[in-house]
Amino acid sequence: MDKFGLQMCFRECEAYGACLSINYNRRHLVCELNNGWKNSTLSLINDSDYVYKEILRPANKTCGAVTCNSYSKCVRSAFGNSVCIPVVILQVRLVNGSHNGEGRVEVLYNNVWGTVCDDNWTIRNAQVVCRMLGYKKSANATASAYFGQGNGQIWMDDVNCIGNETILTDCQFLGFGIHNCVHAEDVGVICQ
Repeated sequence: MDKFGLQMCFRECEAYGACLSINYNRRHLVCELNNGWKNSTLSLINDSDYVYKEILRPANKTCGAVTCNSYSKCVRSAFGNSVCIPVVILQVRLVNGSHNGEGRVEVLYNNVWGTVCDDNWTIRNAQVVCRMLGYKKSANATASAYFGQGNGQIWMDDVNCIGNETILTDCQFLGFGIHNCVHAEDVGVICQ
């Protein structure tokens, strides 16, 4: 079972703040959210390929005069104002490998899959990616489009992980879409 995908589905549901239930398809790794408060025609799916869950009460926390859900950060400005900043929901997949545990790293941001550039790409970064995908043993980092070149968006560059992060966005990087790369520099990982 894809525990990370299910976890991200729960996080995405809570991040929206108006999510009543989720259907998570374990076979196709698809997260479906029921966001309607009244007269919703969406229902929970119950079969062997799905995990389903009703969200009765999202976990909220106070942030000055506002309330943030559990997957947002409370940021206070120097002027005393408080705002809730959503935590980025990041999904990752491996493409073009010979088995599920290896391939080119692609991340989903703003509903668009894109690649990661190999500037400063190390085994510590690979460990975080493999951990996100549920692998607990060793990881190897590849560079220079070892698993083939992607196309379209390059989302991350100069990723610098310590190695114990839970998710790739916990590591330092330039910011989504900020890079000086071409797809010949796409990274990959080999997880065990």
